[in-house]
Amino acid sequence: MALVTPPDRLQRGELGTWRGALVLAGVVGVLLTLLAFWPSIHRGISDFDDADVLLADQGWRQPFPGNVLWAFSTFRVGHYQPLTYLSYAMDDAIAGEDYRFAHGVNLGLHALNVVLVWRLGARLLKRGMP
Repeated sequence: MALVTPPDRLQRGELGTWRGALVLAGVVGVLLTLLAFWPSIHRGISDFDDADVLLADQGWRQPFPGNVLWAFSTFRVGHYQPLTYLSYAMDDAIAGEDYRFAHGVNLGLHALNVVLVWRLGARLLKRGMP
């Protein structure tokens, strides 16, 4: 016995139940993301990799356009992450060394990612519905 009715076997009126479940899944995903990353708001530099990524080479703090050129040409700590460095540069330009702002931006980007993945999943499921 299947735990979930496949979309091709849905009866009239059950489609709203699927939509409600999808919305609930998206809301729960965003709430879990906020809950998981909320403690980072009040932390400064972490001991994980911030010293290597942010402090050892501060090319992302160069004046524009030097920071953009640096971001797209560096492979700090073994990987290529230009958008991350551009985010650091924008955070620094707006809030300086107030890491609460940078962590807040990071939290918002993670929540946005959850919404985008949720929308992709919802569209894929919708394609399979009658």
